[in-house]
Amino acid sequence: MFSMNEPAGILAIVLGAAFLAPLVADLAGIPVFITISLCGFILGPSLVGALEPNVLLQSLASVGLVFVFFS
Repeated sequence: MFSMNEPAGILAIVLGAAFLAPLVADLAGIPVFITISLCGFILGPSLVGALEPNVLLQSLASVGLVFVFFS
């Protein structure tokens, strides 16, 4: 499968998913957290495999977790 290893590509995929997930959530009438979680599941190594776990992705995940906890 296709796997992104460049930091700019990883950032583009993550920011694109973070931008589109709330729009899809509003159209579908479901919570944003569910759509963001589904994006992570779909893009992660379990299904499509577009994003492999690395230091940049783990750092972005930690920042996202802080936003979820404190928002």
